[in-house]
Amino acid sequence: MEIDVRRVGDGRLVVHHGLTVGRLPLARCTYERICAAAARPVPLLHEALDAIAGRALGHLDLKERGCEHETVELALDRLGPGRFVVTSRDPESIRVIKRDFPEVVTALSVGRAPWERGAVRDLSPLSTVRRCGADMVALNHRLARIGVLAACARAGFPAMVWTVNAESLMRRFLADPRVAVLVTDHPRRALALRDAGAGNRPAHPSPALPGVFAGSSAARPAARCGRGGRDARAAADGPQARQRAGPVRPAPPSTEGSVGPEPDPRGRIA
Repeated sequence: MEIDVRRVGDGRLVVHHGLTVGRLPLARCTYERICAAAARPVPLLHEALDAIAGRALGHLDLKERGCEHETVELALDRLGPGRFVVTSRDPESIRVIKRDFPEVVTALSVGRAPWERGAVRDLSPLSTVRRCGADMVALNHRLARIGVLAACARAGFPAMVWTVNAESLMRRFLADPRVAVLVTDHPRRALALRDAGAGNRPAHPSPALPGVFAGSSAARPAARCGRGGRDARAAADGPQARQRAGPVRPAPPSTEGSVGPEPDPRGRIA
């Protein structure tokens, strides 16, 4: 379950995608004022983690610097080691996490809008991925379709591909052995396609992290996080999985295997 993390003016961590609630900047407002102005609940991070603990894996997307240590420490406490992945578009955030929490799985998020500063660099992200020490690359689906996914695979980096909502693209990426995780606003449809065999794909070498599966009931409490779609988005991994999955713990670089109903040599669990 994807959880977008930001810090509000009084220092608390909340689950929210954007910089503002209404026209109020989160960074300048107290949590109480934000809740009063919001049309929907704005959970505190620890509340969102408690809602999915033991029921789903966490995909914690850091939207700004300065949240790294508190977010990871909360996730380790509430979800447990190996039960979450941290993503960020900021290489420095990834570097800090890998330096201070080397066992935590991270992915550098790549895919700025064309008009955003640094968008051109997203076409060739591998040097940045290596420098920050990310385990995976989280690619916008548009980049994945124009060769960036292929380049990451050749370099040995598994990919999370976001945000895939069109059924034709779901089928395409579920069948692609280079894709470790599919992120979508329509997880039920993606899971149905996967379970129906839309993604019967061969095993593919992946030096980063295998999948562990969580029950679909986790989507219900987590859907209360923020807007439920963008702030609590489900991720689907591997066509043979019975429920949504994500990368959670390291495996030896020399081993191979695909997700299946029985544990494989890389430690994936049905």
